[in-house]
Amino acid sequence: MKKRFLPILLALIMALTLLPTLALADGGKVVATIGDNDYYDLATAIGAAQDGETVEIAAGTYELRGDGRDAFSIWRAVNLKGSTGGETIIRGTIEYAVTGDGKGSSITVENITFEPLGNKNNQALCWSNDQISGSPNKLTGYNLVVKNCKFDGWKFAVGVNSCADSCSLRIENTAFENVLCAAAVEEGKSNRLAAFDATDDSTFEYAVQVWGSISSTNYNCYYNEYEEFLADESRTGGADNVTGVWPAAARIGNTYYSTVGEAVNAADDDDTVNILAGEYNIGSLNINKAVNLVGAGGADTVLKGCIDYKTAAEDAEINISGLFFKAEGANTNHALSFSALKNSTINVTDCDFKGYQFGIGVNSQATGNTLSVSESEFAEVNCAAGIKVGDADNVVTFEGVETNGGFAVQAFNGIYSGDEQINGYYETIESYESDKGDGFKNPDYNAAADPATLVTPATFEAALASAKAGDTLMLAPGTYKTAANKWFTTPVNIIGSGVDNTIIEGALWLGGGNSVPVNNVTTLTVKGVTFKNTEGVNNWSNAGLGFTQIYDCNITVENCVFDGWQYGVHMNGTNTGTVLNFVNVDFKNTFVAISAQLNGAKIGQIAENVTTDEYNAFAVQAFTDADHDYNYYTFADFNTARGGKEEVDINDLDNAELAEGIAYENGGGMLRGYVLTNGDNVQDAIDKLPESGKSYIVLTPGSYDGFTVDKSLTILGANAGTNPNEESHGPLSRITGKVTINGYTDGTKPTVVFDGVAFVDGGCIWSQNGHGFCGVNLTVQNCKAVNISDHFVYTTNPSTDDYRNGTIKIINNYVSGVHNATGTASAFNLWYAEEHIIMGNVVESVDYNAFNLNDTVGDVTFMDNKISYVGQNGFQIANSAAEGADVVIGNNEFTNVAGNAIYFLGHSTDPAQIKSDISILNNRMNGCGGAIVFEKVSSVNAEAEDNFADGVPVGIVFKDSGDVNVANVNVLVDGVVVYASSGKVPYSIQLPAAPSKPGYIFMGWKGSDGHTHQANETVTVEKDMTFTAVWSNLPDIEPGEPDEPDVPDFPFTDVSVNAWYYEAVKYVYENGIMNGMDRYSFQPNGTLTRAMVWTMLARLDGVNTEGGNSWYAKAQEWATANSVSDGENPTGEVTREQLVTMLYRYAQYKGYDVSIGEDTNILSYVDVDQVSDWAMEAFQWACGTGVIEGDENAALTPKASTTRAQAAAMFMRFIEL
Repeated sequence: MKKRFLPILLALIMALTLLPTLALADGGKVVATIGDNDYYDLATAIGAAQDGETVEIAAGTYELRGDGRDAFSIWRAVNLKGSTGGETIIRGTIEYAVTGDGKGSSITVENITFEPLGNKNNQALCWSNDQISGSPNKLTGYNLVVKNCKFDGWKFAVGVNSCADSCSLRIENTAFENVLCAAAVEEGKSNRLAAFDATDDSTFEYAVQVWGSISSTNYNCYYNEYEEFLADESRTGGADNVTGVWPAAARIGNTYYSTVGEAVNAADDDDTVNILAGEYNIGSLNINKAVNLVGAGGADTVLKGCIDYKTAAEDAEINISGLFFKAEGANTNHALSFSALKNSTINVTDCDFKGYQFGIGVNSQATGNTLSVSESEFAEVNCAAGIKVGDADNVVTFEGVETNGGFAVQAFNGIYSGDEQINGYYETIESYESDKGDGFKNPDYNAAADPATLVTPATFEAALASAKAGDTLMLAPGTYKTAANKWFTTPVNIIGSGVDNTIIEGALWLGGGNSVPVNNVTTLTVKGVTFKNTEGVNNWSNAGLGFTQIYDCNITVENCVFDGWQYGVHMNGTNTGTVLNFVNVDFKNTFVAISAQLNGAKIGQIAENVTTDEYNAFAVQAFTDADHDYNYYTFADFNTARGGKEEVDINDLDNAELAEGIAYENGGGMLRGYVLTNGDNVQDAIDKLPESGKSYIVLTPGSYDGFTVDKSLTILGANAGTNPNEESHGPLSRITGKVTINGYTDGTKPTVVFDGVAFVDGGCIWSQNGHGFCGVNLTVQNCKAVNISDHFVYTTNPSTDDYRNGTIKIINNYVSGVHNATGTASAFNLWYAEEHIIMGNVVESVDYNAFNLNDTVGDVTFMDNKISYVGQNGFQIANSAAEGADVVIGNNEFTNVAGNAIYFLGHSTDPAQIKSDISILNNRMNGCGGAIVFEKVSSVNAEAEDNFADGVPVGIVFKDSGDVNVANVNVLVDGVVVYASSGKVPYSIQLPAAPSKPGYIFMGWKGSDGHTHQANETVTVEKDMTFTAVWSNLPDIEPGEPDEPDVPDFPFTDVSVNAWYYEAVKYVYENGIMNGMDRYSFQPNGTLTRAMVWTMLARLDGVNTEGGNSWYAKAQEWATANSVSDGENPTGEVTREQLVTMLYRYAQYKGYDVSIGEDTNILSYVDVDQVSDWAMEAFQWACGTGVIEGDENAALTPKASTTRAQAAAMFMRFIEL
């Protein structure tokens, strides 16, 4: 009965003393399980567990309290397992009070974080049985395992203590944070530490403590590392008698102190105070003894505040190392100072200093000392070391010291006036040492002659507030922030530590406030500073540096950088008699570099080393308040306008020699704009621009979301002014969303310009006229558009004539990949504009139309465009074209257009709506479904001449048209069209010159009306006409010879000896590789088919290609058998990359060396990204061997169709390899 009562009583006591923080709610939450049994509080679970069972604890935080003691006791050999799906935290100490012999069985604690409960942090987890007074049993023979756990903030983490016997402890993959000792084991009872595996990020003072006795000698050893413990089998090493508090900030020897101040106060001369890793607010800490300070090194030990050594020790040595001093609150003057030390050595090693006016000072009554600073860094510090010289005779040495733009040394003698005063600053230790022998008379900065206030970021605002006009503020390296909405600041000199070291974020305005001018400052200087706008368009003033209401002052801005402003430097208001000068200033990402109101003030020197980057819109804005005339200049134009005058106001500028344009406005209104950087919100900038006048936004390289434009605006990308079809674009200004343009509602049209912008991944331009808004004047030039998910540029259909679009200019753009889900996306879908100017564009890979113009109401110019791989029409005008307007379509190239290259579609109910005067001249079309097609039109006034489709002259083809008053003319030689034209009847043409044909004499051009005309004769055309060459046999043909002459050695009349391909055609003909299309026609511009290539390669291989079911059947069979081609689509056109690939495969089949070209870099070709992956090796080989060459634009044009002349040239080069 008594034996059963004791464990029941113990379990009841344990249940009553466990206080879990998880309360029951909603019927209770399961916090622990044992096998299949759930428990709603941890006490019940642990109390119910038997020896060897595992209590699995849910994620959560639990507080464990003992029965009047610090420890919570567990009475059985129970395993504890925390959650793997979340953190299980136990706050409080757990003591295993298990009795009996475990006989080698294990107790495992895993996946649990142990934290102190309140200030009870002596030990987290221990094994002992000393909770039952007088118990004869001990915790014996257990394997104790702690794995995947974490201990945070304990003095001792895991212990095997006094009443445990013959137990082993294993610690596996466990983290210790801010722990004095990780594992403590009493070895005197035959316990042992079997394994110790702490995570790499663990932080503890000691890994192991062991105690016991050897040969009747007691030991109590602490080891910093587990390896040190293993090596010390005699237990004579390690630390002994560790005392003090934990957590601790510092220690002296093995005694730990809670604060740095307590440790310092307890130290004696020559003691070393080791300051532990951590961050400590020390305020202003006085040290009255020659105490050494040692931190953990790097940034691990941070002291916020300052330390003043007041000790008057003599002949001492003070060592300070491994500390990071950081200015805090009012303690920003210095980090370390020594004010009474005598004839001593101060060694500062491996320390960092940040945010102080002075890093280290040896001053006041200190004499005869040597300050040695090594391997240390000073950041945002005005001066690293200040030493009192002269009679004090203190000296300083540096080795491996970084000052980051601040002064290295200040030397002063404590005399504050007169010729004997010394107060010099030295930029380097070398300049200090050099001047030391001269009595410190030539410092880099002489504060005795030119007093200044030393400023750090922490004291900047206070220094500005207390400064008087004309004072000098010397800014330490660092980042300074100006107060929000601070308008006017007393005009002071600002001297930074260099543009890389001193950064001012925010606007700084110097001058008089509340209309009170400053007239007692004759010179002002701002230098050595970078003014950076970090708030973009939301910056309150959008000027980096401003001047206002300063009279009769010579202002110089020098050695500065302005980055990201609307105005870099802005002089506004009345500044009578003031001159603004610039030397060595760099303006970046700034809309206007220098803006100056010049009625009464003047611009003086702008040195040659004053520069703007490519993203600045204007260099100078000069204006007056009286008439609001604004003039904009480049620096070159401004120098021209000033005419050599040293100082100029608005009346001194002569603009007569300057051309008006984007870089210059003669007396116009004010331009506004912003320069944006990657990720800036364009919409914010647009919304802040005025509703009227001209506005600009410059986009530097980066990505920008879509936006809405509701005012006149010019948007300049990083590649503004650069035609992407002639010169590769550099880093892109990418717009990735839709740009919507809303016209005005009052009948006027905004003017919107995009120049040098890239539209990618769905970026596009859509105007919304016809939806309550007027039309627009739109210019899109020098832009790239790639992977567009609908129409790229879409000017929608207006609801009334009053809302029509103005002038639409589409110039020098590159567009590739315009697709939507329905296959109806056009690159340019343009409606109802008063004028279209479309020139110099390259458009490729488009679902529907490349250019679709609807209801044009004015002139259309469509010139010098290249269009390829289009699903519908290349250029289309639909519905109507205004009477009296000129439509000019010339010098364009169309390749692989599925529909028609040029297409006019009349209105379905009124085909006479195509009324413009239409000229179609000198266009080239290859691989197009149709060439020049007019459908559903009548009474059209059109002419077409010198247009070729697949190398053959073509005219206009009319479909489903009524009373057409246009006649087509075709001139043929032996069935081949050599000239074609179309025109409104009646019109005149000049017939071609006489052709030649071996064995025949030309007799004239016989018309389809029966009349024969002479060569070069002018003929009036009133209807469709065909003229055919008439031949007669030469009279010297011998009787009995056939009527047809022998074929001459080179019979092709359409291959001129002056043609670039003449030698190649002659070569392949003479070598039996290629024949003509007929006896006298080679058709050099004709399309090359796959069957032709098979035949040419087969002949090259010596195969007789005659016979078979078709003229190419044997060649097809040969090409398939030898893996030169798959033999499919014999009539299909061959692109350049397909031909190169078949030549490459032939070379492989023949066993030729195709390694030539493996190292060839073809990335220099502008369109190498158009080469298909399967053709890349072939192109490398072909370029390396010279089989293929780029065109005059350094382009490979891999997707272009191959002409017969090009094929002849490539085969000749290939054969001659």
